[in-house]
Amino acid sequence: MKDATIDEICASPKKLVHFWLQDDSPEPAPVGLIGRLFGKKKSEVPKCTATRVDGDETDVDKAWDAIDYLISEKRTKLGLARFITEGGTEIHEDVGYGGARAYYSRDVKKISDLLNEIDLKVLRRSYEPREMDNSDVYPQFYVRGGDDIFDYVSTNFLSLKAFLHESASQNEGVLLIFT
Repeated sequence: MKDATIDEICASPKKLVHFWLQDDSPEPAPVGLIGRLFGKKKSEVPKCTATRVDGDETDVDKAWDAIDYLISEKRTKLGLARFITEGGTEIHEDVGYGGARAYYSRDVKKISDLLNEIDLKVLRRSYEPREMDNSDVYPQFYVRGGDDIFDYVSTNFLSLKAFLHESASQNEGVLLIFT
């Protein structure tokens, strides 16, 4: 997404709902009896001028917290290494599990550069299933899942890394949304 779209949504957070859901945007809430008696009208959902395009998203499923934990080396690194759960520009409009985090193109480039320095060997060094379960890394099934779970996490990490690399190469910003 273009930085201008992020600016538009940040200036009017309700536009996030329209941008994210596009055709599935909710209808305005009905006005109750008392509101109608006093002439209240339905409030329209503000529309974003930008539209989404095919391939404009990636999904890391339930691996998001493990990726955050591993790329931040067990949450010892701060800043961009914690971009999944911290940072960016918060947009306080519920579109899933809370609002969204917006990252402008300049930040996406920095995050992409950071992730380019991380390979699966780096992730494997921090991957300790028992410690992750004990540290409440969502969804806490690492001991039970064994090596298959590392494969699941690493596949989702590589997908996220590729998506951010492509976004950075196109000078695009991103929204991080939990659904």
